Amino acid sequence: MYKSSLHHIGIIVDDFVIMRKVFDRMGYEQIGEIVRDDIQRNLLMFLKNKNGGTDIELIKPLDRDSTVAKAKIGLHHLCFEVEGEIREFHDKLTADRYARFVMLNVKAPAFDERMTDFACVVGGLYVEFLHDEGEHKNEE
Repeated sequence: MYKSSLHHIGIIVDDFVIMRKVFDRMGYEQIGEIVRDDIQRNLLMFLKNKNGGTDIELIKPLDRDSTVAKAKIGLHHLCFEVEGEIREFHDKLTADRYARFVMLNVKAPAFDERMTDFACVVGGLYVEFLHDEGEHKNEE
């Protein structure tokens, strides 16, 4: 059995300073320091809403090898935290081809090296799944 809940919204930016000011005016504040993700070649800034609500991850590519280097500025992904059987979750999500996993078991330095999986769901939205389980295979 598993359960999932919205963890954060990932947004690609080209300027942390300006975007932080924008989100500050909407009631957000920076959480911790900027994180360098050498696996996905991005800089990450996390913002928390002062009144509660969903966290925001600002993503800035480090270079041309970044996983988001060719993506447009703006909404990139929704991240759900999954507790329980990740394999069961994958099977349910890929049934009827609603989603295709594109990256599995990627260590997330911003989340104490927990594992993340990325899927592209119907309509082209990327969804990240933060979990604690290790090895599982992608079935297409």
